[in-house]
Amino acid sequence: MLTHWGTQYTHRPESSQRLAASAFAEAGADLVIGGHPHWVQGWEMAGSALVVHSLGNFVFDMDFQTKTREGIFLEIVLWGDTVKAVEPVPYVIDADFTPRLTRGARAERILADVWQTSRGPFARTS
Repeated sequence: MLTHWGTQYTHRPESSQRLAASAFAEAGADLVIGGHPHWVQGWEMAGSALVVHSLGNFVFDMDFQTKTREGIFLEIVLWGDTVKAVEPVPYVIDADFTPRLTRGARAERILADVWQTSRGPFARTS
């Protein structure tokens, strides 16, 4: 399930996102992936469904703040129709508005923004 939800320019998912994600999970979604806030947001479980609240931007010309030029895409491993693994891959949008993989400290900071607002097994406080 791909959604368009949440408040722009924040890492914090809204309670309405959580309610909708729960409804999607109850309807049979295995994976709920959100977009719209332009910043990355946290992960959590809704029943047995993984919820990724926001991936950030991917190809977008918003160069007025650092956080709108950062994001993640997902590597998803499927076995038949079952989600077996999901891995975040951080990137930064360059001066030509092209997403480029990033590693090291910058990647760690992007992922820290994700984990800081995550819940359950994905929550990290450090």
